Amino acid sequence: MANLLDLKREARQLDADERAQLALDLLRSLDGEPSEAVDQQWNVVARERLGAYDRGEVTAEPADEVHRAARSRLR
Repeated sequence: MANLLDLKREARQLDADERAQLALDLLRSLDGEPSEAVDQQWNVVARERLGAYDRGEVTAEPADEVHRAARSRLR
């Protein structure tokens, strides 16, 4: 079995799409099996948030402003 250094060396020789797919597969392996119940709950939350936006109950902010505010809070 190859050691970690060998695997890293080989992975760096993959093209960008292959490295991205490998990274995604590795990250997914850390999360375990996807939960259909969790996915359904997130769908409910997403629909509720979209409905609130459509009804004018909440407003959207540009992502760059949100990121700037988040970075300033972390300082």
